[in-house]
Amino acid sequence: GTGFRAPTLYDLYTPQQRMFVFPAQSDPERCPVTGAPTDCDVNFQAVFGGNPNLQPETSQQFNAGVAWEPVNGLSLTIDYWKIDKNNVVGALDATTVFDNFSFYGSTHIIRGPVDPAHPNLPGPIQTIVVVNQNLGNLRTSGIDVDVNWRGQATSTGRFRFALNGTYVIDWKMQPDGLTYVSAVGRNDLAVPGPRPRWKHYAALGWDYGPWSATLGETYQSGYEDTNSFDPDLPAPPPRRVSSYEVWDLQGRYTGLTNMTIVLGIKNLMDRAPPFTNQPFSFQVGYDPAYADPRGRTFYARVTYAFR
Repeated sequence: GTGFRAPTLYDLYTPQQRMFVFPAQSDPERCPVTGAPTDCDVNFQAVFGGNPNLQPETSQQFNAGVAWEPVNGLSLTIDYWKIDKNNVVGALDATTVFDNFSFYGSTHIIRGPVDPAHPNLPGPIQTIVVVNQNLGNLRTSGIDVDVNWRGQATSTGRFRFALNGTYVIDWKMQPDGLTYVSAVGRNDLAVPGPRPRWKHYAALGWDYGPWSATLGETYQSGYEDTNSFDPDLPAPPPRRVSSYEVWDLQGRYTGLTNMTIVLGIKNLMDRAPPFTNQPFSFQVGYDPAYADPRGRTFYARVTYAFR
């Protein structure tokens, strides 16, 4: 299959603004010659924001799978999927522009007129352009697994089990528009956001007349932490964020006419989020994209249908 995603209004028309870049940068063409404070270790001005010239993101997808029912009441499904996404919309930072100056210098640097004192050099840098743009590509693939079992009715009720999981084989993109960075099983400064290798939801259920109950488990494998550090200091040793597992319990009663009563507990074991040093959100000590900080929570719901 193929697909596309048009740039959003935010991507296209966010007002462009100016700021000073941090950390300071040096003009690789002028600084070695002039040594001037206007060329070396300067917090240059940059412009960022929307870009009305953005092109749509496009994609190609492939998937293949097989479903098998070895016995009545049991089904097994496995699917392989692969997605290639092109022209991903994003924005560079000034450090990336200067680290790849031979590639981006001609397109992302606005210079002033040539300095008469150095006629053989390009003019001084005036602005660094870091507005939204079509940066590069994203490549990802994985396997989805689905298991469903429904037992026979017995004197103690009917039991059921379901598991739905995803194993990510690969997830890599070009945050600088040039080099692929693998992010599966990591939370990288270049590609922010945790991407666990494996995650699943499993549920064990029981039905007995108007009574039913479900015990559910949500699981995500651990990943390599961000390891954010001061570039002027030695890098700390790699650390891992532990796996994250939450159990939920729910009971349901439908024995009253047109009424359903539900009682439940979320995070039955009162599991706290694993610690992370991620710097990408206002939350400190845990990642809201990976874990829920709420502890054990009780809830009740009564539904009545007027017929």
